[in-house]
Amino acid sequence: MMFHIDVYSLYFAFFCKMFFPRIKTYVKLDASIVSITSEQKLEYPNFKNPRTIKEYIKTWQYNSIDLLTVETTSAFDALKAKPFFQNRNIHLIPNGLDDGYNKKINFAHKQKTIITVGRLGSYQKNTELLLEVIAQLHLYDWKIKLIGELETKEQNFQSYLDTFFAHYPALKAAVTLTGSISDSEALQKEYEAASIFVFPSRHESFGIATLEAASAGCYIVATNVGAAYDITKQGTLGFICDTSSAGKQNEDSIKQQMIEHLQKIIDGTISIADKRQEQSQYVQDHFLMQTIISKQCFKQWIK
Repeated sequence: MMFHIDVYSLYFAFFCKMFFPRIKTYVKLDASIVSITSEQKLEYPNFKNPRTIKEYIKTWQYNSIDLLTVETTSAFDALKAKPFFQNRNIHLIPNGLDDGYNKKINFAHKQKTIITVGRLGSYQKNTELLLEVIAQLHLYDWKIKLIGELETKEQNFQSYLDTFFAHYPALKAAVTLTGSISDSEALQKEYEAASIFVFPSRHESFGIATLEAASAGCYIVATNVGAAYDITKQGTLGFICDTSSAGKQNEDSIKQQMIEHLQKIIDGTISIADKRQEQSQYVQDHFLMQTIISKQCFKQWIK
């Protein structure tokens, strides 16, 4: 089993088959639609029939892989649209949670809290957009929790926060920065207490924090990246912003949509309480590892 398609996994699979023909090879792509559709990503070829030496080599390498899986509907559809992949043994297999998530959540403990989880201030997570949204909301007694390590390499996010709170000093009492929470039980309690999980990322391969939040019955407000669309049952259990697919985002539109939707929830115009049980159950039914590993493609692969 290998992760990601790159020069290493392709050559490794090729030489494994050359020296050990009976070995079974599997590559879990962990791919985003951006990487699959990028013209610079040569590991995902576009040709149908090989015509050059390089294309023949690429075909031989891929012929050495018995099973390919990709985690999201958007990435799967993008791959299957390529002629090269149409007849290959590729399947849509999401990331999953371990069996410990298969438990009852007491939704009566939900608080008026909006959370996000990730590398705060990184370009990918786009925490700045969330803060701009928060600045335009009438929060009343709602609270915000930003969970994660502050970015220091891509930018000095602490400096950004200092400037932000200087402009919006009233928000200091409403916004809590917890830092990174590495203890899984402590993080699970944050999910179980929160009502809304906001996911403003510019791109993701999957976005496991969204799955963890949804499992705890959080209402998901997200850009259409990673598995957000899949996790929310094609957007019916949460809110997926229009014009927000990776690489095609209109951030002004996303910001306005999030402001309007979140404000309606805060004001009580939109009720999210009736979505909690269904969202949590949807994760239990489709995203637990005990279900995922029983997929037919794995049974066929090992025969």
